[in-house]
Amino acid sequence: MNAREDPVLPRRWIYDLEPESLDQSLASMGMPAYAANQVRGWLYRNREADIDKWTNISLDFRRRLAAEFSTALPEVRRESQDESGTRKVLLELHDGEKVEAVWIPVPGRTTLCVSTQVGCPVGCVFCATGSMGFRRNLSVGEIVAQVLVLLKFQADPRERVNIVFMGMGEPLLNPRATYAALAVLTGDPGMNIPPGHITLSTIGLLKPLEELESRFPGIKISLSLHAADSETREHLMPAAASRHSVDELLAYFARPRRHPVTFEYVLIRGVNTSLAHARRLAGRLRSIPGKVNLIPFNPVPGCEFSAPPAREEEAFLKVLVDAGLAVTIRRSRGGSIQSACGQLAVTSGVKS
Repeated sequence: MNAREDPVLPRRWIYDLEPESLDQSLASMGMPAYAANQVRGWLYRNREADIDKWTNISLDFRRRLAAEFSTALPEVRRESQDESGTRKVLLELHDGEKVEAVWIPVPGRTTLCVSTQVGCPVGCVFCATGSMGFRRNLSVGEIVAQVLVLLKFQADPRERVNIVFMGMGEPLLNPRATYAALAVLTGDPGMNIPPGHITLSTIGLLKPLEELESRFPGIKISLSLHAADSETREHLMPAAASRHSVDELLAYFARPRRHPVTFEYVLIRGVNTSLAHARRLAGRLRSIPGKVNLIPFNPVPGCEFSAPPAREEEAFLKVLVDAGLAVTIRRSRGGSIQSACGQLAVTSGVKS
């Protein structure tokens, strides 16, 4: 991947350099082999973008680095915060496209929700991002930069950080940038985030998923299932259902694995919340190590769907629990600022 040209200055954006490319670029400048680790340490461990402050690098090399690379992060065009402290940021990218990311604080840890595409080509009918259509993939730097921007909200740098690839887009339709971003996030030097603190949500693209789990075996996987039969799933996720049947997906996740899978299931009134749906789901998942994450539908502008009433949620939950499944109901935070599950979207005419 070639580093993008900075739109203002004739410099390359350093975050877009994959690890090997950064090593090669610094070597071509005459810097010693260990300099790449120093640079990564400043960028990702110390989160310091000001090259003048990279004091363990000689003044001459700092000047040359500043002339060669831009270390500026994307501009925050808009920030929203709800009563729980959850924050959503709208970032403007180099070409004017915009992407959303979310910072979710809970006692003892911080969860960062990042995007991998501008828009999404999958087009799930219950998701606001799908209504945007697909604009383009994000680069490795644009994925990593979301984390760096969100971490500025973190009061205690020692606090545990979880990262979820659950923002805009399908990560496995942008595999190269996703894998490169994971290398930076988990690398040492790099952000050195334990792989077990990172979760990737996918509609279930088995070939890139298998490669991902081979390269990053500690990453946790969350499958956007939303139905236990292919007919209902095709209604909700036509593009996803056309790639793999429910049978194929469950056969994949039934294999021995390092971490149990999380099955995401958005509860949509009148579509997938009947007792028959619950019994079918329980029967399909009973023998697969994992847990079910039930998500009451979050309102999306222009979407006719709604969440089921509480008694219907409870009846659905009871069927799964009685079948011996591990189940949680996710009461999504950030709904009032349109940052909950399925609500991320960028509209045209965004004002600063």
